Amino acid sequence: MPIKHKALNLKEALELYDLLAKFIPKNTDDIIDFAGKIIDNIIKSENSNNYFLSIQLMTGLSEKEILKMNAQEIFIAFCEYIAINRMLDLVEFCKKIGYKNA
Repeated sequence: MPIKHKALNLKEALELYDLLAKFIPKNTDDIIDFAGKIIDNIIKSENSNNYFLSIQLMTGLSEKEILKMNAQEIFIAFCEYIAINRMLDLVEFCKKIGYKNA
């Protein structure tokens, strides 16, 4: 299933940050490594809800549509959207303005 690429607006980007903040790795500047470590941290937490919510936010797909995709498609979409939405820059932006996730 092809996924339409969508850049998030600031409100949506901050929602994404709120969903993923506790899973964000501390020291990496490689976007693929960054996305992989977020997923690793989610797996270690044994709570995939934020992963699915972040995929829904980034893609606009319903939970039902996401569950029809295979795991590799979901992982690739997650990594692509982390890059498209410049999540590394968003993390730095949030730090600079003192934004604390909800």
